[in-house]
Amino acid sequence: MLHLTAGHVGSLVARRATVALTTSSARMASHGHEVSEAVDMSKPMYWDRREIPLPDKRYKDILTPADKSLKEKEKGPWGQLSNEEKLALYRLSFCQTYPEMNQSSSEWKTVVAGVLYCIGLTGLVIIWQTAYVSPPAHIPSLSPATDSF
Repeated sequence: MLHLTAGHVGSLVARRATVALTTSSARMASHGHEVSEAVDMSKPMYWDRREIPLPDKRYKDILTPADKSLKEKEKGPWGQLSNEEKLALYRLSFCQTYPEMNQSSSEWKTVVAGVLYCIGLTGLVIIWQTAYVSPPAHIPSLSPATDSF
């Protein structure tokens, strides 16, 4: 048996009317490459990881004319390069340095807060259950029973 409420019927009719009134080009534009691009995972990729110090490819693939001239200057003696040029060459190949990769994050605070929230919520549920759901506990008296069977 199919039971549809008025709200469900209204949403179905509105959805069909919207699809019928929009043009196919507008619908196709939302599903094109402008929204997201598929990544070919078989190609070499760049990543910053301490465990794998040399990624498959360099950080910057597309070089500006200034970067190209710096790469040409790299082929010469490194003693003629300034520290800024050496740093710029490093940044062409890598996004982060080891100290930047080793910098600690504050994610542990979020995890601890979530765990404490769950423990607190569990405690509130237990208190509510003992107050409203569970029957009062019968505590036997230590005095001898007055009733005889």
